[in-house]
Amino acid sequence: MNSTNREYNLLNLCWKPNGSEGNWNISFNFSETYPGYYGLTSVYLLYWLDKLGPHNASTDKSLFSCAIGTSFVCLSEQTYELKDKLSNSTNIRLTFSEFQVEAFRNNDISNNTFTGPTSSCAADYVPTKVIPIVVGVLLVVMIAAALIAFIISSRRRQIGYEEI
Repeated sequence: MNSTNREYNLLNLCWKPNGSEGNWNISFNFSETYPGYYGLTSVYLLYWLDKLGPHNASTDKSLFSCAIGTSFVCLSEQTYELKDKLSNSTNIRLTFSEFQVEAFRNNDISNNTFTGPTSSCAADYVPTKVIPIVVGVLLVVMIAAALIAFIISSRRRQIGYEEI
């Protein structure tokens, strides 16, 4: 089930694991975090434990934020902790990998593909190595120039004096 309005999008996924007494349900709440941007602002999980009945866990921490009209992509594995409401402990981990979502989509979704720009997660960011390489080369050149200048200046001092 997917419900949409201007303030939030709710994505519900429901399944029944083999041997479980009841259905499991996970809900993703996408909300507009500030004008022009949305984020995954909460996750709610309803699950069944054998002979203990239903339990629920959630997080109300925003998991990401990106511009409306872009999809959020995270290829790296990301783990988020959910707090069990009954025991008030953090004992559930939700792990995503190769994850892509888009909320507040205005165009036709009949082709079930993501179109338009994407926003990547911080874990997928690979810093450029050009700057450290350039700084390292400049340091080597400066050290070499200082050594050459020292050798030349020490030879000039020796030429002016004779040994006794």
